[in-house]
Formats: sequence, C-alpha cells, structure tokens
Amino acid sequence: MIVRLSAALIAATFAAVGLLAAIPAAQAQPAAAIGQPLPDSSLRDGTITVRIIAGDRSQPVTGAEITLTLTAPNGQGTPEEKRARTDAEGRATFTDIAMGTLLKASVPGEDKPIESSQFPMPQSGGIRLMLSTKPMSGDAPMMGGGGAAGGPPMSPRTMSGQPRPEQSDQGDTITARLSYDDFSDIGGLAGLPVVLAAYRHDQQISAQVGRTDATGRVSWTGLDRRGATTYFAMALLPRGAGFDRLTTLPMLLDGMAGVRVMLSGEKRTADAPPVDDLSRLDEQPKVGIPAGSVRVQFAGVPEDGTTAELVDLVTGSPVGKAGLGRPLIDLDSIKLQATPVTADPALAKGALVLTLTHEGAQLTGRAVTLRRVGATPTEAELVGQVDNGVATFTGVPAGELELRVAIDGDAVGTTRLTTTGVGARSTVDVAWLVRGEAGAVFSGVATGGEHAYAVRAVMHNQIYVSAPFQLGPDRGAAITVLVMPRIMFQWSLTSFLDDVFLGVRGSFGVRNASWAPYLAGTDARPDDLVIPLPDGFQGAIVRDDFQAMVGVDPAKGFVIRRPIPPGGMQFIAGFSLKVHGGTVKWSMPLPLGTFESGIEIKKAGNANVVLPDGVKFKVEEATDERGSWMVLSPITILPGKTMQFEVHDLPHEAWWRTYGRRLVGGLVLVFLTLGTVFALVRPKPGTLPTARFDALLDELAALEASGENPARKAELMTQLEALYRQQPK
Repeated sequence: MIVRLSAALIAATFAAVGLLAAIPAAQAQPAAAIGQPLPDSSLRDGTITVRIIAGDRSQPVTGAEITLTLTAPNGQGTPEEKRARTDAEGRATFTDIAMGTLLKASVPGEDKPIESSQFPMPQSGGIRLMLSTKPMSGDAPMMGGGGAAGGPPMSPRTMSGQPRPEQSDQGDTITARLSYDDFSDIGGLAGLPVVLAAYRHDQQISAQVGRTDATGRVSWTGLDRRGATTYFAMALLPRGAGFDRLTTLPMLLDGMAGVRVMLSGEKRTADAPPVDDLSRLDEQPKVGIPAGSVRVQFAGVPEDGTTAELVDLVTGSPVGKAGLGRPLIDLDSIKLQATPVTADPALAKGALVLTLTHEGAQLTGRAVTLRRVGATPTEAELVGQVDNGVATFTGVPAGELELRVAIDGDAVGTTRLTTTGVGARSTVDVAWLVRGEAGAVFSGVATGGEHAYAVRAVMHNQIYVSAPFQLGPDRGAAITVLVMPRIMFQWSLTSFLDDVFLGVRGSFGVRNASWAPYLAGTDARPDDLVIPLPDGFQGAIVRDDFQAMVGVDPAKGFVIRRPIPPGGMQFIAGFSLKVHGGTVKWSMPLPLGTFESGIEIKKAGNANVVLPDGVKFKVEEATDERGSWMVLSPITILPGKTMQFEVHDLPHEAWWRTYGRRLVGGLVLVFLTLGTVFALVRPKPGTLPTARFDALLDELAALEASGENPARKAELMTQLEALYRQQPK
C-alpha cells in the first residue's frame, strides 16, 4: 500500500492546459534521445508508448516483451512491473499510470537488457519512448552536435520544440532554427518571422518578432537569465498549400548557458496533414476550427460577469473583448445517432421528417441541413424547416446523404442517412460534452506568422493568462484559461518510529498553475520560498540530487532557491519529530495551504491518530507487504491555516527508566567534577560551608536529571568552584 493521491481535480485541470510535470529549467529538458522520455500532450493522461527498433527507425522489432517498472513517487515500497509485447510497428502501450510514478522501461538485448533512464509520469498527457536493440545507424547531425547523452543522431522533427542548453552561447540567449525535417534543406528559410513570447513571473506578457537568417536561425539576447520568465518560440512554416504551426515547450534560462531549440515541420514533399504543435501546450480538437476563430474555455472556478481580453503579444494591446458565457461544446465529442430511415406512406414522395433529441428531450433552435454524399461543390444543400425538435425536408433524393446539425457556432455534428426517395422518418439523437465551466469566442482575428496572442482575464483579484498561440490562414485555435490558485503545496509522505523519533520522508511538491514562473517577493527584492515544517522538527534533509534548488533552514523548514517553473516542481526530503511520552504532536503551518496530500504512518504497538474537531480529512488503516499503516488522506487545507493532529500510544521507554538513567549519569558527572575541584583547591578540613554546598549540589543534580537550563548548570558549577577557592589555604 502506497499513499496514492487522487488529485482528480488538479489532474483534470492541469491536463486541460497541458502543463508538464517537471520543467525546472532548460537544461533539465534536453533534446530527446534513445532511452529518454519525450512528453506528448496529445496522448491520454497516464499513457506511455514504447517503441523498439533494431538500429534504425525503419527496422521495428515485433513481438519483443517490454517490462515497465513502476515505483512510487517517493521511491518507497516494492516496485510494480507491467509487461506488453510490441506490435507490427514495434510499439507497445501502457495506460492508466498515476502521475508522479517513477518509470523505467527495459527490453531483452543480445547480451544484457536494454534499459531507459528512470523518469516520472507527467501530470498531464503521456510519454513516448524509444529503445534500440542495436547501435543506431545514420549520419544526420543534431542541431549543434551529436545525439544527446551520447545517443544517436535525431531528425529535426523529432527534436522540434525540445530546448537544450548550449554552453558556448551566452546565458541570456535563445536561438531557434526552422527546418523542413532536413538539416541540409535550407532553401527559402531566410527572412521568415519567428515569435518569442515572454511570460514574466508577475504575469506581464509580451512578444518580439525575429527574422531568420539564410540557415533558418534566429537569436534573441538580453533575456531574463534568473529563471523568472518563461519563453516560447513560435512560427508558422509554409508547406504545400498550408502551414505547419510550430511551438516550443516552455523555456527558462538560468544564466549558466544559452538555449537552442529546433522548430521543424514535416519534409517539404511529405504528403502529411499540417503539423499542429499547439497541442503540446493546449489540446486542439481534431475537428478543424475556422480561420480567425478562437474558442476559449475557462476551467476551474471562473468568476461570473468577467470579461476576457484577446491580447496581441507583439503590441501588448487587447484586440478583442468577450464576456464569459456558458461552457463551449467539445467539438470532438459531438455524436449523431440516427435510427434507420423508415418509410411512411402518409408522407409525400421525397419527404423526410427527422425528430431531433438531446438527453431524452427535444432539440430545438438548431440549423439542420442535408447534402448528397459526393455532391459537386455547386450542388445546393437541402435546408430543413425545424419546429419543436422536428426537421422536415422535401425533395430528398434517393441515396446516401450527409446530415449536418449546427449545435453552437463552430460546433457541427454529422452523420449519414440512406433514403429510397419515398416519404420516410428517422429519429436522430444528438449528444455532446462541454469543456470547462465557462466559455468565450473571438472571431475575425488577424492571422499570420507575425502575430501571436494570449487570452487574459482578471478574476478573484488575480490575473489569469492562457498559453501563447498563433493563428494560421488555414485554422483557428481552442484555448484554455485555468482559473485556480496559482501556487499549491502537495506532499506524499511515509513516516515510521525510529527509537525516540518519528521519521518522516517522501515527496514534496509545489504546483504552479500558471504559464509564468512564480517568484516569491517582488522583482526588485526577490525572496526564497519557505515551506514550513511541523513545530519542533529536527534533522531536516533534502536528497542530494535536489539540493541545488532546495535548502534547509533549521528554524523554518525547506527553502526553495529558484523561481517555481510552470507546472511546478517536486523534491524528495525528510525530517523527524521527537516522541514525548509516547505522543507526537504535529502542528504544521500552511501559508500555501495544501491540496489532496497524504501521509502514511507505520503502525507501532497500539499507536493511534487523534484528529482535532472539524478536520475534513480522515484516517484509515491499511496493510501491505511492508506492514500495517495509518493513512491520512486526502488532506486539503486552505492557505493560512495550520494542519494539526497527534499520534498517541507510540511504544516508548517507561519514564522512571529514562529519568533514572539521566539521574545516574548526572550524579556521576557531578561527582567527577567535584573530585576534580577537590583535587585542585584542597580546602582545609572543617572549613567547607556544608549547608550551602548541599543546596547547590541538590539543585545541580536536579538539573542534570531533567536535562534543562544549561546556563543555570554552568552558573552552579562556577559557584561551587568559588566556594572551594574562598577557603583559607
């Protein structure tokens, strides 16, 4: 049994905007390589696809058994294994993996297993991973060098959007390169616009346009090297009759190295649909959105009566405003289910009557049309007369027809009907889902590669901003604004009794629900973000691989030394609480609150957890191969509150044994000290003030037994020594 945080709401809302699990800095996300995970927001949450090849991407390995090892986020407990065999393309898919779970994939090799690195499951989207059973072939260079981590060379399209550090570049520089998935094909890449959007920690947003050189490269300098600004590079790359919409993942600079990133579409000659990398940041529907249209969903807790702005990032000015309305329809969710067309002799020849329903009720106020499948562009549609959920058509030809129901603006559902030309009837049930809790639509928005936009709204006295995006001449965009607390604290902890201490360790996380980094303090006076620990904590420690970004303040708790990147950050750490008389008191200040956290406490003897009145989390007992546990979950507490509970009846040593041992030790120390004093000063017999000596000695023994007031003990020793020195020689 492991504390597995449900986090249903946070997972759903983070999935809506495609935030990645861990993007602490550009150098933490190098270009993907063999054995290295590639985040893919187009995959369903909790999904990983593993592809096995034999030295070349054109040589898939079929029927290979892949072992996926799953470890709890805190690294504790017994790892779980899942197995699957590759298909004809060399792929195997694993689903329903909890976010934060540590993963490692392996496949049998000729001499030893071929393994990936260990990596966490992101909060949203999935992971694509490739392993090769043989050394890779091919000689195409990577941008600026060979394969990452000594791996094979990669194609530009595979690398696209994945920033990597470049030590030879200044730490305030980002360089982007356009490509048609071919390093040698640079014709026509000069002079194309590339936009660099900047999201400051204070939610100020802007963008600048750069033009590519003859090799397709463009650079920006003088950027924020503190990690307090998120950058996105974007371009509309013309290909055939359309455009590949390209964008990077979030990029942050740490001042130690510059960043380089590839923006690659498909090959010029590729017969492939337009690339849409916006889905990496914000899921785009498969159903096309008309050019110049922006559909915005507000997820979380939007505020009624709010007006949203469409902001031109290059000029910094709003170009449109729209009030929040009812939630928008998920365009991919629309389904029309029609019953077979049934002849009705009471109807005239060529008449077709359709009864429209939605969730068992009549569907009214919608435009309904019919068009013959395979009709020429000039052939007219048949428009139905809709009344009380019934659409009536006349002059309907025999054959296969496409039925279209306009549900809401761009939301249109289609299905097919087969008619014989006689009067007939059918019932059509129209179903759909909605996205978010409110919606807004902007239309007639300017398109082109020199423009970039974001949707901004002020709610609950905070600024909320969407991811940046561009609009091509061939398509619009579906955009999400996430309305929820910007910073949330979470943890998944395991605790156990160790002598006279309750040891606590596990995963701590700070979630940032914004595309901009979070910086404690102000821009002029930035500050460390302190994560307070329970009162009386001792021995706090951060695992070695996280110590560069998280420190320990012995009086306060953990100190995060860097801005919190989009999506947030996690670290592994621990601390201890002293057991007093079989009881541990947990009193933990929560300035950031906490959401869907959990703690498991190892059962020891008759130990039990006592919760104060009014708490909303609960305690359950569970048993696994590690033993019995008391589990506190889910723990959700508002910011500014304190989390309190006590653990009673922990095994402990009887009080008389503890204090007896202290008393004996104290008396031994006292007599040794006094012996030394006697040896040094040798007072004359009969001259020592016995009453005063006895009083000081009794007080000193009592303090030694209690272990308290070391200052008073030092004072007593001084007075005893003074008594001896005052005696006549």
